[in-house]
Amino acid sequence: GPLDLSRDECKRILRKLELEAYAGVISALRAQGDLTKEKKDLLGELSKVLSISTERHRAEVRRAVNDERLTTIAHNMSGPNSSSEWSIEGRRLVPLMPRLVPQTAFTVTANAVANAAIQHNASLPVPAETGSK
Repeated sequence: GPLDLSRDECKRILRKLELEAYAGVISALRAQGDLTKEKKDLLGELSKVLSISTERHRAEVRRAVNDERLTTIAHNMSGPNSSSEWSIEGRRLVPLMPRLVPQTAFTVTANAVANAAIQHNASLPVPAETGSK
């Protein structure tokens, strides 16, 4: 009979399968070469059927564009310059927020140690004077 899986477990497994399927198709299409209108249309349909958000779609495209193995295969199968359309497709809708330097419980200690190291290093002879002739 059926496995003993809760509805939540089934939902989680299904979601994983959808995401893996979409990632696999993106990888295969990237390895083929150019991102054509037909491929874009296919991905549009597929993202609807597999519940892939625009952000997730773009993230998968960026992953594929930055994958050296896929880029090499595309280069060998269909020549250079097959990544421009892919790169455009992968651009973020909303740029990442610039991040502030994180402050943690260790920040004060880290700054103190860094300052101590700077002072210590300043008291040492310059490297040119320490080389053995």
